[in-house]
Amino acid sequence: MVIKPSVGRTVLFIPHETKYEFGIRVIKGHEHAAIVTHVHSENCVNLAVFDVNGKTFPASSVHLRQANDIPEMPVASYCRWMDYQIEQAVKHAAQDAAKAVAAGCAAAVAEESKPAAA
Repeated sequence: MVIKPSVGRTVLFIPHETKYEFGIRVIKGHEHAAIVTHVHSENCVNLAVFDVNGKTFPASSVHLRQANDIPEMPVASYCRWMDYQIEQAVKHAAQDAAKAVAAGCAAAVAEESKPAAA
């Protein structure tokens, strides 16, 4: 399942290394809150990232891991959707599929109930 990123959405940023520079502190492997500031593609975004003290810093061209991506050892910093966002996307996809099936069944029943053309 692919969740389409858009400006303003919240994601979790996971840095590849621990850094403490210019008063900004990020910890390798820990999740940091981030907001999407630009979308390059469904898998590449720019972010405003919050460090452990609430200070923000930019992160450009960050890989956005989608829920169906195969987990791999990270070789660079990346971001991902929060679990709640994934659960909501799955829920809405299931509801949309159920509506499509119901609409298809209703159309089939309506077609069957039409009188045969002479």
